[in-house]
Amino acid sequence: MPQILVVEDDITLRTAFVHQLDRLGLEADSAANGYEAMRRIRAWQYELIFMDLHMPDMDGFETIAAIRTHEQMNALPRIPIIAVSGSGEEDRALECGADAYFLKPAQLADIKQLVDKWLPLEKRHRYEDQ
Repeated sequence: MPQILVVEDDITLRTAFVHQLDRLGLEADSAANGYEAMRRIRAWQYELIFMDLHMPDMDGFETIAAIRTHEQMNALPRIPIIAVSGSGEEDRALECGADAYFLKPAQLADIKQLVDKWLPLEKRHRYEDQ
């Protein structure tokens, strides 16, 4: 089962991001907007979320805040959320409840470093082994 959720409205970037996680041996779900992300989060407990900040309809800032509210209201563990953006809005992302922030484009080394920091080894599984 997927451990990571990638939320990104640009299909090319979303596909590339999921592919990079695959190269690290990790399975990821993806969502094209905040509403779709919330549906997935209500149905599955992810271990890590990469969240684009600028999406139509429900943007990443709103989605992060909604996730934090959902966690609190349902006494769920806090999922690490890494905000992803092409512009510098780190302070605003962290104020909304993101745990970390990085600028696009996402390079494999950057993703690996973030996964290493935010997804503990004991929580990782290689989906090929399932």
